[in-house]
Amino acid sequence: MRSALVIALFMPFLALAAEESRQASGTFEGTKSRFKVGGAYAYWTRSGDEPLIEVAVSNYGFKSPFFDAFYDPRPAIDTLFVDDETAVVYFQFEPNGKYHGLSYYLGSGDGCGFCYDPKVKSTVKIAGQHAAGKLSFKDDNRAFEIQLDVPVAPKEWGKPIAGDAGEIGKAYRAYNAAMQKDDRKTILKLLDADNRERWAKREKEGKLDSYVDYLSDKVHWRLKEARIVGGYVRENQAVLLIKGSSAVIDHVKGQVTLRRESDGWKISDEVYQVGE
Repeated sequence: MRSALVIALFMPFLALAAEESRQASGTFEGTKSRFKVGGAYAYWTRSGDEPLIEVAVSNYGFKSPFFDAFYDPRPAIDTLFVDDETAVVYFQFEPNGKYHGLSYYLGSGDGCGFCYDPKVKSTVKIAGQHAAGKLSFKDDNRAFEIQLDVPVAPKEWGKPIAGDAGEIGKAYRAYNAAMQKDDRKTILKLLDADNRERWAKREKEGKLDSYVDYLSDKVHWRLKEARIVGGYVRENQAVLLIKGSSAVIDHVKGQVTLRRESDGWKISDEVYQVGE
């Protein structure tokens, strides 16, 4: 369980990610947990070289623009959305709408890394960047009855960023260096308006030290040797793909979203995970 302090610090990020949404309805029941469906979010993903559409179904609604900012939304959902009260089940479909399988983790002994059962009944169709239809299934391990009517995020994120990512990359490298040095003046300057507002709120509450520690440890993962391995830009938004390491993890990969403001590119969000 998260401590009360971590929950308090995390809530602003959760508030950005969740909203009431009726893009799905129904129920899902695992071996130990059951929830009423409150929303869904759909996006393109891959299994090896195979393109798929993945639909995240939750007991809460999703704020689509928040997750649209990520090149791969699933790590953002797992990190910034799922918690002790927020469950997510991932359903996958082939581009023609054929059911491909599901995965989820609702708790110890209640999950599936990837499951496919031909007995799943699906009327889901993919048309005009929209997924709509019904899913139903029941066996000894899980049961669900779900109606989907959800837009699918664009397959192409934006224009690829070449080389060192120019001004976008420069902003991230400066931010990463400032985080390593605990240079708060520079960190604050490189955060976007929403993050600066949260910073000011924590400072006014006398909680800035705890907030910066949280950002450094839980959000930025105290990255070292961080390098940009790819990225995309569209209008005033960008996402960078990062690889590096931390004090206790040799291989870290992640995504950093940025927004262009009047005085340059600013850091919006970061999501990292173990892996190469």
